[in-house]
This record gives sequence, C-alpha cells and structure tokens, in this order.
Amino acid sequence: MSALLEAALAYRELGLHPIPILPRSKRPGIASWKKYQDQQPTVEELIAWWELNADFNVALIMGRGVLAVDVDGPEGHAALMAAGIDVRDAPCSRTGRGHHYFFAGTAPDRIGLFHKVDVRGIGYVVVAPSIHANGAVYAWERPITGSLPMIPDQLVVALRRPLVPAPGRSGPDWFTQSLVGVPEGGRDATCTRLAGYLLGKGIPRDA
Repeated sequence: MSALLEAALAYRELGLHPIPILPRSKRPGIASWKKYQDQQPTVEELIAWWELNADFNVALIMGRGVLAVDVDGPEGHAALMAAGIDVRDAPCSRTGRGHHYFFAGTAPDRIGLFHKVDVRGIGYVVVAPSIHANGAVYAWERPITGSLPMIPDQLVVALRRPLVPAPGRSGPDWFTQSLVGVPEGGRDATCTRLAGYLLGKGIPRDA
C-alpha cells in the first residue's frame, strides 16, 4: 500500500473527506469530486483511485464544519498577528509555500482575506504526504488527531467584514468578482492578472 493511499484511508477514519489529486499538482484526479463535499468516499473508492495511480496526491475537502487558513510565508503570519489572530496551536500542515491551519467552523472561501492569507471553507486543500509542483513534500507539523479547535473569534469577525481593496485592485474581492464576470474591454487585463495570481500559488503553467 502506498503512503498516499495509507494517508487517505487514515484521513477517512478521522471523519474527513479525502480525494485524489493529480501527481505534483493541485488539480483533482477525478472529475466528480464535488459530490464528496457531502458524502465520504468509501474505502473501496479510495483503494480503486490509488490503484489507478499510486502517485496521486491527496487533498481534504473542506466544509461540514471544517475549514483551513492558508498562510503563505512570514508575510502571511505577520498579517494574522497584526490582526490579533493566533493560529499557532491549531493542527498545522506545511505546504509547498507556507502552512495550512485547520479549524472547526463554517466560512466561505475567502481569497486575500489578509495579505498572503486565504480561507478555504468550501473547496479542498492538498495535504501530506503529497508532493508540491516545486518538489516540496507536504508534512504535518501538528497533525489532526481528534476534534478541531474552534475558529478564533477575531477571524470570525474578519470574515464578516467586507474585503478592503489592496493597492491596484479594482474591488473588495477581485479574484471572486473576476470569476463572476468581467465587462467587455477589461477581459485581457483580468485574465492576465488571474494567470499571474494562480501561477504565484504554484498552479502548473499549462492549467
């Protein structure tokens, strides 16, 4: 049994919802992953997926009272500390570029909540022992072993506030609004901006 399959089965035992991700990628390895937002994959499904490709990365689908705070490097940690938000005691996974901190709570996905800080409350996050596109290995610094800590009060407050535009941004949540729709005349610039942002997150250039 591969270490990745073994990890996926262990995550399922914890009540989480693991899915396969293409090797050295953040793209799903199955087309119908969204149905597992509501239902856990079965043991048989997990085994079948990793028999199809033993090198699949593994991700956890957020939601159902589970969310992750995605912090990119020292700048992200500094932004959280400046906002009075302490995540240091939460289960923590080291990613290719920063850390994911896991909490109990409900929140939407919020891109750019603070500088270098996103919240993943609906989608999925890649976890150990996956391999990042840059070759870094995801690893737990503080693994999930039981009930998750509640989302910090100050983070709840921050999530309720509208996003403040960063310099050069045209709206409070430019990423989300760009996906909803862009007026004619601004499409080329917006697509370039989105591509640059996603490349900065480590998403492969071909995607």
